Amino acid sequence: MLPLIRAVVVSGAPEAVVKRCLAGLCAAGQTKAYALEAYFVDNSGCSAHAHLADEFPNLRYLANDAPRGFSSNHNVAFQGEADFALLLNNDAFIASDTLFLMLRTLMARPDWAAVSARLLNADGSDQGTRFRFPSLATAALAAAVPFGRRRFLIHGERLPTGEVDRASDWVPATCLLVRRAAAEQIGLLDTLFDPGYSEDTDWCRRAREKGWRVGLCAAAGVVHLGSATYGAGHTRQHALSLRNLCLYHAKHDSLDLARWVASLWRWGFLWRVGLAALRADLAKKRAYRAAYDMADRLRRILPAGAHPASADTLRNLAAHLPLTAR
Repeated sequence: MLPLIRAVVVSGAPEAVVKRCLAGLCAAGQTKAYALEAYFVDNSGCSAHAHLADEFPNLRYLANDAPRGFSSNHNVAFQGEADFALLLNNDAFIASDTLFLMLRTLMARPDWAAVSARLLNADGSDQGTRFRFPSLATAALAAAVPFGRRRFLIHGERLPTGEVDRASDWVPATCLLVRRAAAEQIGLLDTLFDPGYSEDTDWCRRAREKGWRVGLCAAAGVVHLGSATYGAGHTRQHALSLRNLCLYHAKHDSLDLARWVASLWRWGFLWRVGLAALRADLAKKRAYRAAYDMADRLRRILPAGAHPASADTLRNLAAHLPLTAR
C-alpha cells in the first residue's frame, strides 16, 4: 500500500495567500508515490471560508465553532490512521515534488521523527530552517541585536543550512512532515502554546528526550511569506513570541531561567521602543511597547524555582497571560 499523508492547512492569512497554499497542496496530491488526505480548517468561527470547499473539491473542509490556536488546529493532522502527518502554514507554498522529497528523506532515516522542507523567502533566498534550542545565551544575543539582523531570532541562533540533509535541534512547523509512529510516543503539539509560537520547539525538544531526531530535507524548497496570519511587526506578535518562549523555558528548563529571559527581553524591547521613537515609527513603537509590557508582566508573575514548572503552574501562567487566538 502507498504511504498515507494527512495534511492540514488552517485559514487566517489573506484569502489570496491561502488559495495559493491550497493550490500547491492539491497539486502535490496528484502523484502515485503516496496517498494524500488534505484538510482545510476554517478557523473563522463563522464558516467565513466555506466557499473554498467548492473551489478545492479535493480538500476535506472542517469548520471550527470558535477560533483556535495553532496546536489545537494542527493536531487534526495526527488523527485517523495516516502513516505521516503534514503540518503546513497557510503562507507556505509547496512545489509538486516537495512532499515526495520530504517523504523519501524521512523514510531513509528511521531515527528521525520529522523532517522540514527548506524554507525560502519570496526571492528564493534561504530563510533559515535549522535552529539550536533556546538558551540564556541565545536570549541575550537576540535581545541585544535588532530583529532585522538575519543571524539572530527570538527562538535562537540559526545554524548553517547547507545543501545536504542534516539533523538539527529543532525545525519549524511551517512545513513539517511527521512520522506517526514517532508522534504516538512523543505526543501531540502542546496547546499550552496556543495561539502560537514555540509549539514546534517544544515538540522537537520532547522528540529529543524520547530518543528521536528531527532534520532538514535540503532538496525540498518551500516559499514561506512569514507572518501572513499574525502580521509582521503586529502589536502583539513580539509579545506572544516572548510569552511562549518563557513558557517553553519554564516547562523544560527552570522557572528561574524563564525569569532571566523575560528580564533580558524587557531591556531589549525597551531600547527598541526608544529607537522606534527616535525614528518616529509609531507602529513599531506600539509593537515594542506591547512586548515590553509582556516582558515586565512575565518578570513579575513568574515564580522563582530552580526546576521546571509543574503542569498546573504552567496552565496557571498561561491563563494569566491571555492573548487573542491567531
